[in-house]
Amino acid sequence: METLAIPLWGQLSIMGLSLGLNVFFITQLARGLLVPYNRVEAEQKNTDRWQHAWEIGDQSKHEATDLAKQLLVVGQSMEKVLNALPPAGNGRATVPRGSDDGGA
Repeated sequence: METLAIPLWGQLSIMGLSLGLNVFFITQLARGLLVPYNRVEAEQKNTDRWQHAWEIGDQSKHEATDLAKQLLVVGQSMEKVLNALPPAGNGRATVPRGSDDGGA
């Protein structure tokens, strides 16, 4: 079949369809509505990394809260021990003269 035997509207419709689809996909890429799969995978990995970091941070907060509660119990016990001690005299410590280890 010769090229001249193909009707003009057939050539324009095939070329027009190809041109129309190419323009559509190029505009979708430019607008950011159509992205390559490797970028989708990269964003999914980034999302997973942030999710994992959030879980670790949340776990650390819970552990720190538990440790603070234990420290509070120790502090309360120490307060009871210190309150049970007899009051000090005048606040001065007596040091015997012979027990000074100065430079030795």
